[in-house]
Amino acid sequence: MHRITFRCWVLSFTSTTIKEHKMAIDKMGQAEKMSVRAALTATGKTQATAFPLVANTSHEFTNVPEGSGARLPVGVLPCEVYIQNSGDNILTIYPPSGGTVNYGEANDFFQLTVGSWADFRASSPTKWYQKEPPEKSAPVFPKSLP
Repeated sequence: MHRITFRCWVLSFTSTTIKEHKMAIDKMGQAEKMSVRAALTATGKTQATAFPLVANTSHEFTNVPEGSGARLPVGVLPCEVYIQNSGDNILTIYPPSGGTVNYGEANDFFQLTVGSWADFRASSPTKWYQKEPPEKSAPVFPKSLP
């Protein structure tokens, strides 16, 4: 019996059969297919009321009222979320309830500055990490919830 391991970002798939091998490749391929949601309006001023982001989707926020935000989904692996802040204010990014982003504390939020973007990948249903930030992306830093 052969054991085959695939690595995709921070995710890994281990298979022992050809069927599992094909399923793992299909899962990795799905991560490359992203839907696009444009001209979005950020909502809410808390984690519970923030705009719910959709897994494996690119989100462009063109209307960002002051103090508003967006919430990362519960990750279904493999899972990626791209966020572009094209609005006039800082966009607050929340993890799913009880979740973390970039090794922060549970439920810490992050702020995405005007004109910047971030690409997040999930390693579990509640753990999100920012993909290595390219030159024009803005690294997001945790802010503690009150």
